[in-house]
Amino acid sequence: MKTRGIEVTTPVSPSFFVPPPIEPATKVRYRVPFLGEDGRLPFRSVTTLLTSGSAILESLAPVDEARFDHETSADSCLQGTREAMLKTIFEWIDGLAPGPLIFWLAGLAGTGKTTIATTICEELNARESRASISPGQPHPPIPLGADFFMSRHSTPRQNPHSIVCTIAYQLADRFPSVRPFLVSALRLNPRIVTSKNMESKIMELIIGPLEGAIRALPSCIVLVLDALDECDGHGAEFLPLFARLTSKFDGVGRRVRVKLVITSRLEGDIRSMFSTIGHASFRLHDIEQHILQADIQRYLHHSFRQITLKNTHVFPTDVEWPSSQDISTLVSRSGALFIYAATVVKFVDVAGHSPERRL
Repeated sequence: MKTRGIEVTTPVSPSFFVPPPIEPATKVRYRVPFLGEDGRLPFRSVTTLLTSGSAILESLAPVDEARFDHETSADSCLQGTREAMLKTIFEWIDGLAPGPLIFWLAGLAGTGKTTIATTICEELNARESRASISPGQPHPPIPLGADFFMSRHSTPRQNPHSIVCTIAYQLADRFPSVRPFLVSALRLNPRIVTSKNMESKIMELIIGPLEGAIRALPSCIVLVLDALDECDGHGAEFLPLFARLTSKFDGVGRRVRVKLVITSRLEGDIRSMFSTIGHASFRLHDIEQHILQADIQRYLHHSFRQITLKNTHVFPTDVEWPSSQDISTLVSRSGALFIYAATVVKFVDVAGHSPERRL
């Protein structure tokens, strides 16, 4: 089923993802020994956990370079490009009505999936920053809870267990109310970090702490996982469990919703996994060619303008470079692949070399 450009897929076997019953609060209290009789953390216990838990949290060995804002991360979308598609994604993020809690952004190699995922993360953070400057908005912005950008060129960034540990760490870092519960879970079972049992790991490191802190969390949290196809096993080990995570926090009477944005190539096994999971999706290669090429043209004009500004000794202000014909040729050769245009720009923009000659 398609709605406003989003394809909504109903799971073939929904019963597979029905989460187990949520533990009563009395049972949670035994797992978190710092809880008082009223089921809350006393202030002294909170401060103790916050000050003494840092070393314990570091045992998770979070992969810092997998964050969207790491210095080696991809750039975000140029302003004015990808507008319709980003609008579609943020309408899904902001939507309050019942519906899929997983959004799959799929596309061929080089279509800009990572750049789009970076833009989503940046915009979620920017919304929060704007809200902090102008408080009192009727609907608080939905925060980015955690993100992980996978890469086949980095062992930690393709390891499913590193992904789960990093997500858990970021959630505790982002939401102070989650931290004491995660610290307690690690104290009670330090071996969970190296455990090969993915289900137990997600339950103890992510679902449990979120459940414990649920009263202090915002009404919705977004998780972003980029390049699932670059993960070992294409996420087969944890994707169904993350689907269970979103289901666990959904439903009547639940205070918090967890929404998951995933990007990947259209690999056969990934398509098969998503066919069993309820989700919304957007396929980048389905965007009309003239819209894609208009965005690529805008990107090239902007990028070459930056190059000329850095090389004013080479390019007089009254000289058009590249020519309109050159831009049109590059757009045509790019087809639907942003990566072609980006590679050309990187090749041309090399210090100590003539941009004109390299083009």
